[in-house]
Formats: sequence, structure tokens, C-alpha cells
Amino acid sequence: MKKTLKIMIAVFLGLTACGKKEEEEVQIQEEEPIVAATPEPEYETIENLITENEDEEQPAEEETEESTENEAEPDLDITFMSSTAIYSAVYNMIMNPEEYVGKLIRIKGFFAVGESYTGEEMYGCVIPDATQCCVQGIEFLWKGDHVYPDDYPEIGTDIVVQGIFAYDRIDEYTVAVRLEDADVFIE
Repeated sequence: MKKTLKIMIAVFLGLTACGKKEEEEVQIQEEEPIVAATPEPEYETIENLITENEDEEQPAEEETEESTENEAEPDLDITFMSSTAIYSAVYNMIMNPEEYVGKLIRIKGFFAVGESYTGEEMYGCVIPDATQCCVQGIEFLWKGDHVYPDDYPEIGTDIVVQGIFAYDRIDEYTVAVRLEDADVFIE
């Protein structure tokens, strides 16, 4: 029995010693510095290029009452795009308006007054292409109480408009698009 007891004590001491050794190893492993993995290289994407172009091409805006009111970043900003890209973006808004409903859109063009499909007076931002032959326009509903012509810019004035995209389907082939609750900035 004494022999069995000695064996059990030896086994017990051996097990506790092994446990202590493992704890020491764990402590050593925890104390070793952790080497950070090398980050994956960033590849150029269209989003990166657009962001870079925004930073490079847009001059710093002066602080005005109107510019401080409009802090939200648009879902689609076509003010810095090339004329071909702008034409394509506006064309896509007209051809696929359901994809843009409720999105905050920023456009740049010149102020114009026209007549809506219902015969009412409407105000728009006309966006010419590079050759000035294929202009496209988007109606805007300026938020607040504005009276034409007193509060509006002169016809042909360069403006930037930012508002929530909405549209009406007039018939199977015709869509009237507009920016609602819009902010208007004179360039």
C-alpha cells in the first residue's frame, strides 16, 4: 500500500509539475510580441479614383449661410464628373428612375424656367454636354418659400442643386424627374 501511495504521490506531483510547466509556457507565449500581418495593398478602384478627383478638382468653398445648411453628403454627386459621365448619369436617371428614388443627388448646370407636362411653370437645372448640343435638365423644387423671379437667380446663371430624387411616369415612354426639398447654390 505504501508503494502504491508513493506511486500515486509521484504521479500527482508529476501532473502538477506538468501543469505548472504548461502555465509557464503560456506565460512565455503571452509575453512574446505579436507581429502584425502586413496589410493587403490597396488597389485602385473607381470609388478611390472618384474620391481622389473630388479632392483635387473641387476648390474650397467659402462659408455661406446656404452651404452650412446643407451638410449631408449626396448619394450621387455629378458636379465633378466629365461631361460624358454626367450625360450618362442623367440619362440613366431618366431611363431607370426607380433606382434613384429617395437618394440625395447633387447636380451642376444653369438655371432655366420652363413648363411642366401639366402646363405649370417649373424651375430646372439644365446640364449641357461637352458640345452643348444634347442638354438635359432636371426640375427642382426649392425648399422653403421662394417667389419667382424675386428669389431665383437670373436665367442662365450657373447653379448647383442638391435634393431628393423623385419622378412621375407620364406614359409608357416618358418620365419627368425632379429633385425635391432641394438646396440651390449659385456658382
